[in-house]
Amino acid sequence: MSEVSEGMSEDGLGVLCLGFSSIVQRRVLPALESLPQVKRIEIGSRRGRPDGTLLTPKVGRCFDDFTTALATSDCDLVYVSTVNSEHAEWVERALESDFHTVVDKPSFIDPEDGERLLRRAAKLGLCLAEATVYTAHPQIELCRRIFAQTNSSPTRISTLFSMPPLASDNFRYRRQLGGGALWDLGPYAVSLGRIFFDDSPDTVHCEVLSADGADQVETAFSAQLQYPGGRSLVGHFGFDTEYRNEATLLGPGAAIRVSRIFTTPPTLANELEVQVSNQASRPAAPSADSFACFLEDVLERIRSGGDRMLELGQNLGHDLRVLTALRRATETAAKTCH
Repeated sequence: MSEVSEGMSEDGLGVLCLGFSSIVQRRVLPALESLPQVKRIEIGSRRGRPDGTLLTPKVGRCFDDFTTALATSDCDLVYVSTVNSEHAEWVERALESDFHTVVDKPSFIDPEDGERLLRRAAKLGLCLAEATVYTAHPQIELCRRIFAQTNSSPTRISTLFSMPPLASDNFRYRRQLGGGALWDLGPYAVSLGRIFFDDSPDTVHCEVLSADGADQVETAFSAQLQYPGGRSLVGHFGFDTEYRNEATLLGPGAAIRVSRIFTTPPTLANELEVQVSNQASRPAAPSADSFACFLEDVLERIRSGGDRMLELGQNLGHDLRVLTALRRATETAAKTCH
């Protein structure tokens, strides 16, 4: 463990947010504010000091450039929330400045950057994690528990995460900034298979369904991932339809449908639609803030160190490799069509 990790439990810890993005304002700051072990928050914003009305009570120093923030901050953890194309640069700088690091999904748009930075984090004894926060919500554990009670596990997953078009100036329509539905929504597909199948797919199929914007980035795709033992995940993702956000888990002992699985509101005690032995029920998961649950888990794993902390990097590496396979599958599909 680094010196940073060893000091975290003494006076509470600090978190430096590199980027004052919408997700930082709406979800990350409130989540950090709710965690008692987080004593201070600092902000790096290249658009000048944020409006005070957008800040939470724990926010202290604000920096107008990231380099100064990394050189000056005495926080323990950095949360990188920039456009996708800048993730690798600022994750690397954060690690080299001896910070544990969390990065918004998608972690990296170049798999070689990801593998290199995972090796670097491991060598430095630092955490590197991707903020796929829905995986930490208690409804995920409730699903696992329901299947365990039937002595079974999911073998088929069907999922939808699609929404209306974004504002035309959104960076997700800019290829050079790492835009496109595959980067934005692909992490949900690949992580869903990981957390419920605990495995990597043998075969990956993916096809782009629509494209938009000046760069004609993909705005919708369908994917099928086949896992060992005859297990399969099929999903439709995009930002060109009415809003849908759900997953259905099927197995020999149970069927579970979860609405709002990827973006469950913090105050919602989400009801699952469960069927076991042809009997229907609607158990409710406790309300929870996915960001707070995820960040709390990250901080606990950093304190524990060892394999528990390294597992976060392993999850990032797994999801990046499968997401890369999805992208390559679309290229294969496009060549076949032509």
